[in-house]
Amino acid sequence: RVFRALRAAGYMQPGATLPGVIGFAANIYPYLVAYAITFVAWPVVRNVVRKRKNLAIEARNEARLGWRAAVRAKTSSLAAKLRAARLVRPKVRRVGGAEDQVIFRTSDTGSADEEAL
Repeated sequence: RVFRALRAAGYMQPGATLPGVIGFAANIYPYLVAYAITFVAWPVVRNVVRKRKNLAIEARNEARLGWRAAVRAKTSSLAAKLRAARLVRPKVRRVGGAEDQVIFRTSDTGSADEEAL
């Protein structure tokens, strides 16, 4: 019905433009279609990317759990190697918070070097 009325009024001729809101909608129709496709496709793409990242994280976590089990196993050769490494590690000297135990202070940087120049 609408098309018949428009054709009868002379608007459906080649090169004719539609009036008012209908003409405006017809002009922006390709942009509306692109927006609609993007509106639907964007969450789908985001979901696919999120799933890939989560699979990579899960694989990494599984590997960590495997290494943790290997380290915690008392009979594994890795545990024996770690125990042996603890025996031969150098003793670490911890510096306390007392003023006489401070080795380096950032407020002193460059003062001795500047005097030497």
